[in-house]
Amino acid sequence: MSRLRERGYSLLEVLVALALLSMLFIIAGQLLVASRRMEASAARVSAGPRLGTLGVQLRRDVESAVAVPGGGGAWSSLPLPLALKDGTTVRYDFDGRELSRSVVQPGGLSRRRVVVRGLRSFRWRPVAGRAVEVKVGFAEPVLGDASRIRARDSVWWLRTAPRGAGWERRW
Repeated sequence: MSRLRERGYSLLEVLVALALLSMLFIIAGQLLVASRRMEASAARVSAGPRLGTLGVQLRRDVESAVAVPGGGGAWSSLPLPLALKDGTTVRYDFDGRELSRSVVQPGGLSRRRVVVRGLRSFRWRPVAGRAVEVKVGFAEPVLGDASRIRARDSVWWLRTAPRGAGWERRW
C-alpha cells in the first residue's frame, strides 16, 4: 500500500511565512510613525501664525523706508514706526496677541489691518545705523504623548535694512 501524502505545512514553510509576516508588520509600524510625524508637522504649520506674510510685508516696508528709528540698539516692545519716501508713515503695533500694521498718509488718512494673530511677543531693535532686527515669539503646537497638542514657545528672526543703506554687501 502506498503511503498517502500527509496534509499540512512543513516547519520550514511556517518559518518563512512568519518571517514575511513580521517584515510586513515592521514596515507598517514605520509607516505609522512617519505618518504621525507628518501629522504633527501639518498641525504646526496650520495652527501657527502666518510669519511668511509678516516677513514679506515688514521687509518691503523697511526696505522702502527713508529712516528707521534709532536708539541704543536695545530691544523695544513699543510700536515700530517707519517713515517712507512719499511721506507716508507705516507703524507696527503689538497688543499682546496680534500684530497690526497702520498706514498714515500725509493728509491724515489712515488704514489699519491685522497682519498676524496668535503671537506672544513682538520686539525690535535698530542695528548699526539703519538696519532693523525683529524678534517674534509665538506658541507652536507640538504633537505630544497620547496625541495631545501642547504649546512650545518658538522665536522667528528677521534682519533687514532700507535699500541703499550699505547692508547688501554685509549679508
